[in-house]
Amino acid sequence: AGALDDALQAASADTGKVFTAHSELAKYFRLKANPDGEEGWTGTARALSELPFHLCRSEKPEHWDELFELLTDFTFLENKAERVAVYEYKNPDGGSTSVFNGVFALMRDYEDCLRVFPGE
Repeated sequence: AGALDDALQAASADTGKVFTAHSELAKYFRLKANPDGEEGWTGTARALSELPFHLCRSEKPEHWDELFELLTDFTFLENKAERVAVYEYKNPDGGSTSVFNGVFALMRDYEDCLRVFPGE
C-alpha cells in the first residue's frame, strides 16, 4: 500500500497538501478498482466506492476530465450499483434478501462532485 502510505504522510505532514493526498489516493483506488486497465472495473468494491470521492477532492484539472469520464462510464456505474453497499438480510423463512444500495452511493457521488465542479 505504498501510494496509500505516501498520501497519508502527505496529508498529515502539511494540511496544505490535502489535495495532493486526494490525488495520490485517487491513483491508488483507480488501480484497485480497475486492476487490468481494461475499463472492466473488476477490482474491489471499496475502490469503486472511494475513487470518485478522491478524484473530486483532488481538484486537479486533469482529474475533472477523468471524473466526468468515470461518472458517465456505464460499466463503472453498473459495477458500483451492483457491488457497493450490498446488504444481505435473513428472512424469517430461512431465505435471504439482498438490498443493493450502490445506486444511492452514485447519487452521492454526483451531488458531491457537482458541488465542487468548476463552473465555466
